[in-house]
Amino acid sequence: MVMNKLFVSFIFVCCLLLKVTAQNDSVYTGKPETPRDKTKKNPNAFKWRERLVFGGNFGLLFGPITFVDISPLVGVKVTSKFVVSAGVIYNYYREQSGNFSYSTNLYGVRSQAQYFIIPTLFAQVGYDLINRNNPFSRDPNSRVNVENYWVGGGYRYSIGQRAALQMSVLYNLNQTRLSPYRNPNVFIGFVGGF
Repeated sequence: MVMNKLFVSFIFVCCLLLKVTAQNDSVYTGKPETPRDKTKKNPNAFKWRERLVFGGNFGLLFGPITFVDISPLVGVKVTSKFVVSAGVIYNYYREQSGNFSYSTNLYGVRSQAQYFIIPTLFAQVGYDLINRNNPFSRDPNSRVNVENYWVGGGYRYSIGQRAALQMSVLYNLNQTRLSPYRNPNVFIGFVGGF
């Protein structure tokens, strides 16, 4: 049931990311554009490529604790203030201390929506489904799906015309003892577009 809900949500976000456009100019029709055709174009409309955004998290930590986070995102600007994105999550965690050794892989999918209140501050909601080992099971190979519902906000700092650094502080509304992250969560990442 959870996987069906996740699959439908993922397909919905993917459909938002797709847009088919047609051109009506001399390249395709063999007829030059008339002045009337040019007036129909909206100069304020988003161009398709300008609507795509790419980002996510990439993190590395080495030592007694090793942590690798690879979580790319692809999104679309629905409006100039509203962005919807989806992506995948992969985390590797290993801890070694004396005779103690523990390691695990977490993977899953996520989606999020951001609304920009002003150009640098945004509100954010999100959902992710993470498959992880079950540390409370007697079976060492037991895995479990963990759902997380995020709410919070953040700050975006532009480092160019199409790139920015972003920091979010999010609260997991569904935190359980199986949740891999503890509240509050601080995420720092990079966002860019073409």
